[in-house]
Amino acid sequence: KDGAWAESVFNGESVTLSVTTVGSTVPAGYEVKYAWEKDGVAQQETSATFNDTPTADATYKVTVSIVNSTDNTDVLCDVQEFTTTVKIVNIKMGDDQTLYYCPGDNLTLTGSGNNLTGYAWYKEGEAEPTAATTTLPSAQDVTDATYDLTDIQADTKVYFKGFSGPNSAQQVFTISKHADY
Repeated sequence: KDGAWAESVFNGESVTLSVTTVGSTVPAGYEVKYAWEKDGVAQQETSATFNDTPTADATYKVTVSIVNSTDNTDVLCDVQEFTTTVKIVNIKMGDDQTLYYCPGDNLTLTGSGNNLTGYAWYKEGEAEPTAATTTLPSAQDVTDATYDLTDIQADTKVYFKGFSGPNSAQQVFTISKHADY
């Protein structure tokens, strides 16, 4: 499987899943076959990459085999299967960020997310909030939620957690000491 497959996608976005064969080359007279399934139903795609825009949570599976290219029999090696479940989320958070500090610095973090009804900030080592500490009158895009870190002395992570109904997602800010200090 190529890298980490998506565990969730924002409602309406597509997901791309791909696999790569590794090791020695495929012998003459044999070929790699890919069989994709979505929720247990065979799909038309037969290449190493599968694209889909799910409308609900979905389980994807690919079966990879090396077979005789003449009659698709005589499997050359063990068949490999990879399965993942992709969940649809209705919250999309901003990209994770890494920021660097010098001892004693102050930083203002700016969190963002789409379709939020509320949000909360928390630092590594604190209890993760299960509800918003800032609520919004309706679901909306947030681009300017700020959090002030003062007198930074050690590496840490700060989380901006967005809520929308029963769903939540988070944006991670990794705070690391500048290499020159």
